[in-house]
Amino acid sequence: MNKLDELADGTYILGASGIEDIEAPTSGYWVGIRSIESIDDAQLGDFVGIWTDSADGKRYYDETVFEIDRGIALALGKKYKQISIWDIEADKPIYL
Repeated sequence: MNKLDELADGTYILGASGIEDIEAPTSGYWVGIRSIESIDDAQLGDFVGIWTDSADGKRYYDETVFEIDRGIALALGKKYKQISIWDIEADKPIYL
């Protein structure tokens, strides 16, 4: 079983002891930049975003970056061909 399957939707960091919770910011955006299949695909210090698309129920795992600026976050999401970015303050996706 994939260790990422055991985690709730959210953003984590890959630390020395494995996937760890983070103290999440209260505003800004999470943007996936690369799909990953398992924890082995991530590097130490990477943010890992896990989410389930409510439209089709598919679960996604991404290497994720934080961006404070909405315009830059949207541009990054489009550049990396993402379905959506995560609006932290609104606690919901922004579909692209």
